[in-house]
Amino acid sequence: MKKRLMLLVMCMLFVVFSTAYGAGKFPYWAKSSGKQITSAAITYSSGFLTAVQIIVPSGSAGGLVVYDGSSEYGTVIYPRDIPASTYYAVRDWAFPVPFTNGLYVDVSPATSYIVEYILR
Repeated sequence: MKKRLMLLVMCMLFVVFSTAYGAGKFPYWAKSSGKQITSAAITYSSGFLTAVQIIVPSGSAGGLVVYDGSSEYGTVIYPRDIPASTYYAVRDWAFPVPFTNGLYVDVSPATSYIVEYILR
């Protein structure tokens, strides 16, 4: 009897949440820029920066700056310089850094990156 009641409650909660938010429309899903190789505006909404993955090939120096804004004239929220060395790949888990005017990434030529964020 308790198992059936628990199953009924779980089904009711599923129906309530799926109809309240719509399939795939829950407001706080993590998003990703996908692998990028050029400077670009990632989003124009507000949210939280959660992670940055940086890849620099062997022998190249690289760098990346993430701005709160739609261009490189925004506020710097994540700067990173990488000296020339062997192959370099790192995933920095930033403490959720809030941004209000979107995300813009300025990147040096040899660097590729993935930015992860949550929209409000």
